Amino acid sequence: MDSTDVKFGEIIKRRRRELKLTQEELGKKVGCSKVCVHYYEKGLRGLTLSQFFKFCTVLGLDPDYVQKELK
Repeated sequence: MDSTDVKFGEIIKRRRRELKLTQEELGKKVGCSKVCVHYYEKGLRGLTLSQFFKFCTVLGLDPDYVQKELK
C-alpha cells in the first residue's frame, strides 16, 4: 500500500461525499464497480494515469491541485 494511493483515496472519498454520491454511483460514472471504488478509497489499489484523470474529471477536481496535495 503506497501512501500516495492512500492520500488520493481520502481525496476521492471526501469529494464523493461532498457530491452526495454513493460508491456505486461514482463507480458507474468512472466505469468500475463499487468494490473497485472502495479499494481506491482505502488506498488498496493504485490508479493508472488515465483512471486518475477520469476520477478528477468526474469529481470536478483539478488534477494539478490534487498532485500538489499528494506531495
